[in-house]
Amino acid sequence: MSMDATNIFLMIMIIGAFLFSIYDGVILHFWKGKTVLSVPLRSRGKWDGYIFVGLIAMLFISNAFLRHGPTSTSVLLAILGILFFYICFIRKGRVIFKEHGFFYALLFFEYKKNGAH
Repeated sequence: MSMDATNIFLMIMIIGAFLFSIYDGVILHFWKGKTVLSVPLRSRGKWDGYIFVGLIAMLFISNAFLRHGPTSTSVLLAILGILFFYICFIRKGRVIFKEHGFFYALLFFEYKKNGAH
């Protein structure tokens, strides 16, 4: 595999997307205590996902079939396309409630303690 700037960038994107998927799908459920409730969020629209996955598919087709580019770049583009297809269309956003706070948009918000009992 030739490690030119394009392949290095694609590897960084693949590693980032994979780590995001693991963090969102596995780690959030075990981090900061027991999950009390997990509520799926409504999707706002899929057009961004269609555009993004379509652009990656066009890059893959262009590199693999029209330009006959490096096979390693085509494989990395295919892997990136599959990961982003999962992120855009299969994964669902969730609010994960814990005993002392909740996760929303991958961030943890603690419940405010009120001075009055």
